[in-house]
Amino acid sequence: MTGFRLASGTILIILGALIIGRSLWVVLERGMGWSALMLPILVGGLMIGMGVQRWRAWWAMRKGQIL
Repeated sequence: MTGFRLASGTILIILGALIIGRSLWVVLERGMGWSALMLPILVGGLMIGMGVQRWRAWWAMRKGQIL
């Protein structure tokens, strides 16, 4: 189960970064207002945070410390 935690954490971090990057690219390409980035940055940041939390949980389990 620890491998799943590590893999899902990595996927969440990558997807969060992709959401932010793609939204930034669309805003710059179409000349939209910067306020259009508010929700994608929030969602992407939350996904990255969830991924980091999964990595920390995996690291604690690997060290023998159960959260």
